[in-house]
Amino acid sequence: MKKISLITLFFCCLQQCMYAQKKVKGAEYFWDADPGQGHAHSLTISTPKDSIHLTANINTTGLQGGFHNLYLRVYDDSGRWSLPEQANVYVYQTATVISPNITGAEYFWDTDPGEGLGQTINVAGPADSVRITGSIPTSGLKAGFHAMYVRTRDSKNMWSLLEQQQVYVFATAAVTSPNITSAEFFWDTDPGQGKGQTINVAGPADSVKITGDIPTSGLKPGFHAMYVRTRDSKNTWSLVEQQQVYVFATAGVTSPKITGAEFFWDTDPGQGKAHNVSVGTT
Repeated sequence: MKKISLITLFFCCLQQCMYAQKKVKGAEYFWDADPGQGHAHSLTISTPKDSIHLTANINTTGLQGGFHNLYLRVYDDSGRWSLPEQANVYVYQTATVISPNITGAEYFWDTDPGEGLGQTINVAGPADSVRITGSIPTSGLKAGFHAMYVRTRDSKNMWSLLEQQQVYVFATAAVTSPNITSAEFFWDTDPGQGKGQTINVAGPADSVKITGDIPTSGLKPGFHAMYVRTRDSKNTWSLVEQQQVYVFATAGVTSPKITGAEFFWDTDPGQGKAHNVSVGTT
């Protein structure tokens, strides 16, 4: 029989400000497909409250072994239902399952050769968790970025999901990180590597801190994207770092004050045509 003996559900119902006076009165749960509000499995709430902590036995009879979606929702003392909260649950084939120990592991680069066909990683005796250390050979890989994948196998010959790590492989085995020798910035559109505005950097180093004024002449007022990148002693450019910047119309403009606000439901009626919200002045 397929059954989970106990699933502990934690659900905190935080009412929106306009319903702050309402209390959570009841709750229900369902598996995978929504039968409709009020038609799922009921959960008892002893005393209506504005937030609840539920602990309950959840019946898994009739569910096939494997992953399932468990949903929980509540309703208040006015009959309003919340949106459902979802949790991913794995249902085992037997009532009492002991997590099998990890007995093996493997890795591969870029393309999955199939379970059991990767490069073997030695693991210390069977255990419920393992820490893998050691050197991973990169022979045969071209220089550049590669995806390294690792998975484990348990004592029941079941394989885990994959763990992936992005790795950069250098062209030669013994490579030291080259120093940063220059930097540049540009606004909004990339003019091409080496064609941005030069930023002076202190002598070559493996890391640099850039300080100084960035001119905004020629930019229209409003939001702009500022990009910075560096170049190393081997003439290789870094990826760009981006920062959102607001350019004011004149040099001596202070941030304008918020004087009004509005809200609307579902569909935008247009700026200035929604429900007005009063704002205080500061």
